[in-house]
Amino acid sequence: MQQTQLTNLLLAFQVIELKPLLENAFINKVQFLGNDFFKFKLNTGKGTKDFIVFPKGIYLTNYKLEALKQSQLVAELNKKLSNERIISARQVNFDRVLEIETQHYFLVFEFFADFNIILTDKERITVSCLRKEEWKDRVIQRKKPYSFPAARGINPLALGFDEFMKQLSSEKALIRQLASFINLAPVFLEEAIYLAGIEKTLHSSNLAEEKARKLFNELKALAEADEKKLKPLTIESDSETYFLPFRLSHLKGIVKAFPSINEALDGFFSESLKRVSLEPEKNVLNEKLGKLKASFEEQLAAKKSLEEKSIAFRQQAEFIYANFPELQELTGIAAKALESKKSKEEILELLLERKNNKLASKAKEIDLKKKSMIIEA
Repeated sequence: MQQTQLTNLLLAFQVIELKPLLENAFINKVQFLGNDFFKFKLNTGKGTKDFIVFPKGIYLTNYKLEALKQSQLVAELNKKLSNERIISARQVNFDRVLEIETQHYFLVFEFFADFNIILTDKERITVSCLRKEEWKDRVIQRKKPYSFPAARGINPLALGFDEFMKQLSSEKALIRQLASFINLAPVFLEEAIYLAGIEKTLHSSNLAEEKARKLFNELKALAEADEKKLKPLTIESDSETYFLPFRLSHLKGIVKAFPSINEALDGFFSESLKRVSLEPEKNVLNEKLGKLKASFEEQLAAKKSLEEKSIAFRQQAEFIYANFPELQELTGIAAKALESKKSKEEILELLLERKNNKLASKAKEIDLKKKSMIIEA
């Protein structure tokens, strides 16, 4: 089973659901749970709550989840947000963006394909982020100004009928054309088409005005995040699980109702999160074993290197001992030649003149700066 990507409409209802608990709560601690799951321990008017944020949503959990390895972002969030009071929580531009404002910071969650967490100061300068990203129109990077992503389509609630009709003048199938300019997940667009009694493959330009008006009204009704409509459920359909704020008539599958979106998400992800919480000690042990293994391998490599150097030094020492008179003669000649400012070629010629010295012809290289000579053994 796989969950669809978080939709902007589901996020709108989640904000309605969690807003009363989030606002005026104090952030006590931030922890990393693995796989881009983050836990914010909050002190709320109803006691301590664990607020989970991950690429596909937000919710409060009733499970005890242990933190994993610390990260730079978590360290920065704890440093800046400890004991900060949450002033407001809001969805930005009816998009998959959640902004939490505290006394001194803005904490932004972007729930797109590349999930990101951004902390900015009150001047909207990025203090820290989960991922550094850059596009032609904006950048997410420390010490750079942060700006929200451009809207990925028109908010249905802000769309006028004349503009709607203008956008429908296309030969594309209706569902594809709607998806190209309306900021609403395809599953909700399909529901509006279904409720309006229209075939989704119809060319959008062939849609009669009367049907277009009905479709327009259905889209607006679906997009309105009204708490009275909230009847959360999951539908398992075609090996995919949909988390929905209310039932969609066109979507068939196994339905399970929940008292809240929060409970639906918490229940669905509980097993994976429990596995994470049961494994930290194992993870720590594996990490320690890995470090010990790496350290042992480094020591073996160092030992081997020292042994090789030891053998080389011993061979050099034996060579010097066996050829000390010849070496002493050659170094003496080279030293006097250096004092006379002779070139290395001239020095090598002087050495070759010592016919009785068996090492004279083995002098191969002279370094005038280092005052050293290489003799082949």
